[in-house]
Amino acid sequence: MIDEEKEIDIDEILKIYKKTNIYPMSWFSKTLWEYIIKNYKNNSNKIQTTYRDALKQNMSNFMFILYFILTSSIKYGENFLIKEFLEPNFHYFESSYEFDKNGNIIKQTPRHYTDRNKNETDRYVRIAIESVYDFNDKSNRNIKNNLNGLELEKLN
Repeated sequence: MIDEEKEIDIDEILKIYKKTNIYPMSWFSKTLWEYIIKNYKNNSNKIQTTYRDALKQNMSNFMFILYFILTSSIKYGENFLIKEFLEPNFHYFESSYEFDKNGNIIKQTPRHYTDRNKNETDRYVRIAIESVYDFNDKSNRNIKNNLNGLELEKLN
């Protein structure tokens, strides 16, 4: 029964994706997600174990890589991450949005800047960088990165 429920969860995610055309996974999980959606119907017993664990491991590895970049080059790491990962999203802050109950954008208007919202990109950057540190500083995290020696060497 539980496997059926998880299969229904994936089916629902795919239905929303088809309706909204908003991809349900981060870009760094795309290959893994594509594999899962091709195989989950025939392997529903893997949804709560293998597939879930693979997605969690992937996230752990990605967050470790970001942390490595931040901490191995204090002078350049943060600027690199901001330029490559965060600045490409700054244009979303140029508009105000209204959404329907399903999360679809029903209205987009140019943003009116006030004292209260003028520093939103700075806040976005601060929270994103803090999130990388927070994720990696948790001592009770069950899944640690599993990059091998060659991968760590290339990362360095």
